[in-house]
Amino acid sequence: MVSLLRPFRPIARLAWAAALTCGLAAPALGQTAPTPGEFKVYWAVASGNPAPGERWRDWTASIQFGEAPIHRNIQVFYEWNTGIFPAAGMHVVEMDENYMTRHMDRLRRTVAEQFPDPNAEGYGALDYEGFTPAWDFIINVPSNQGPLAHDLDIKDDWRDFIREYRPHLLTGLTAELQEQVFAQTFNESARRFFLETLAECKRLRPNVKWGYYLYPPRRYYDYLRADRLAAWRDRHRRELTWLYDAMDVF
Repeated sequence: MVSLLRPFRPIARLAWAAALTCGLAAPALGQTAPTPGEFKVYWAVASGNPAPGERWRDWTASIQFGEAPIHRNIQVFYEWNTGIFPAAGMHVVEMDENYMTRHMDRLRRTVAEQFPDPNAEGYGALDYEGFTPAWDFIINVPSNQGPLAHDLDIKDDWRDFIREYRPHLLTGLTAELQEQVFAQTFNESARRFFLETLAECKRLRPNVKWGYYLYPPRRYYDYLRADRLAAWRDRHRRELTWLYDAMDVF
């Protein structure tokens, strides 16, 4: 599945349009890509709340493509309304024993709103872009805004969490070995969160094909040069095999 997500601003209202082209499944690592064949194009638009005095508009339904065979049974699930994405970092999940209960409750409501029919078919794209669920892919940006801030010091906050709440994991270890503990424990927590979220979506709408948007990474903001994109994507596939194995589509 090849996905393209582009922002556009129709009549002073910000909306996101997602056009997904679905064809043959992606080849396994090391295999030759299949010859392109028949494909389908899916269209969805997620619009924010209207400005005061403006009328809300269903952009998905109102934008027409004439006789083109455009399919609309796809829904994009954003991190701001799909469950409770831990934007501050995985430490907020581990610090709150009721976090996953609240997350799943909200996730179920959103899935029911966007796929009202329990037997719905189509595609569900989980757009969780706050951070990659793997320590080695996270770029840490120091911050003094505190552990609950939606900033970019994901690693620093996790290190502080382990030192305060699970210090026994670090006892007697060198700084290098402590860093390995930070990485391993973060990866375990992030993996659990992403997989449990995906599994619940599959349970709720078993006929929908589910996956995470931008896995594997594609040219989006063009921050990856073409000559580096393939290597970056291959590394993604190797280190996040557990996630790709769980997704229906990508």
